[in-house]
Amino acid sequence: MARYDFQRYVRTVFVALTLVCLIGLAAPAVHAQNTGPKFGSVDVQRVLNESKARQRDQQELQQLAVSLRTVMQKLQDSSARFLSEAEIREIATLYEKKTPTDADKKRISQLEDAAAVKSSTKRRLENTVNPTPDESKQLQALADAEEKSKQVFKSLGDDFQHRMEARELELNNKMVSDIKGIISKIAQEKGLAVVFDSAVAIYTANEITDDVIKQINK
Repeated sequence: MARYDFQRYVRTVFVALTLVCLIGLAAPAVHAQNTGPKFGSVDVQRVLNESKARQRDQQELQQLAVSLRTVMQKLQDSSARFLSEAEIREIATLYEKKTPTDADKKRISQLEDAAAVKSSTKRRLENTVNPTPDESKQLQALADAEEKSKQVFKSLGDDFQHRMEARELELNNKMVSDIKGIISKIAQEKGLAVVFDSAVAIYTANEITDDVIKQINK
């Protein structure tokens, strides 16, 4: 697995400059004197920067990245490369647990010990001057297992990266949904027909960024 660059996962949620909340003409009876719709604006980037929820999301992603990177490092530093694919995936899952049970710890020891025995056996066979046919066959099997593990490790790394991307997308979608919901609520309260991202609206008479930040941090 290539080293995970967390900076990829803290990029701005809104890459386009469009978060437009179209809610229709709100509270027409209250604003009957108005001759047209009222427009508002919100600084989405500032909302994101000052959102406590987004800060927590970033911390969660960072912690997940560190956890997955640690698992891969443990696998690469150990003799897990001599285990079967099923065993490698099993021990990776166990390594990832924050609070492994006694049974988990016992299973980890069993897998690590089995891998260490195979690694030691391979070194011994490699140093055997005149190996028997059975020893040569065993050495080849261990070499094949070690070679196969490279693809297993790569597959695990890809799986971990996909998990990171999926979780980031999930958190970002929730953040977008929350922000839109708050903007819609505030817009209705203020009788705003349309709310533009301030990045595309240089000026509106109704700037609601502070209200949105206050609500989202509740």
